[in-house]
Amino acid sequence: MFEEVLTLRSHSSIVSIKLKGRGIKPEAKVTPEDGLLHVGNCVMNDTLEKTFTIKNISRFPFHFTIQRLLTGDKNYNGLINFVYIPKEGDIQPNEEATVAVRFNPDHYATGYYEHILVDVPNQIDPKELYVKGMCWTRSMWVKMYEDFLWPKNYDNSFDTFGFIS
Repeated sequence: MFEEVLTLRSHSSIVSIKLKGRGIKPEAKVTPEDGLLHVGNCVMNDTLEKTFTIKNISRFPFHFTIQRLLTGDKNYNGLINFVYIPKEGDIQPNEEATVAVRFNPDHYATGYYEHILVDVPNQIDPKELYVKGMCWTRSMWVKMYEDFLWPKNYDNSFDTFGFIS
């Protein structure tokens, strides 16, 4: 139970009112719960998208806003590396909102990151995420090594050095 005295003053009088009631405690649950969102690896001027969710686990609706706390490497073209859609919104009790994170780097760097706060007014335990992405100048891939086998009906008559048996 919450209790407080409200005092109103005017030129001619003072009135005190005792207020009693229950306060609300908005609570959000952010997934991924470990606080890490790796958007991935991409090629310059390409765009990747990942999502995270914000769930309202309280009994009252609340408004959220995504705020940038720290940023790593920045684009040379002046555009923002990570875009959040939606950047703010309202969530009803026991419902969730999905936030898309778009990563659009313009140069090679492995230090693209943002430390963000999912701000819910009056929330006691702040919810923060570390969003990371990497950019490369060229695409690359990894393939498991497999021995090359010549087809059984292959004619190896050109093999003058005896490499093919």
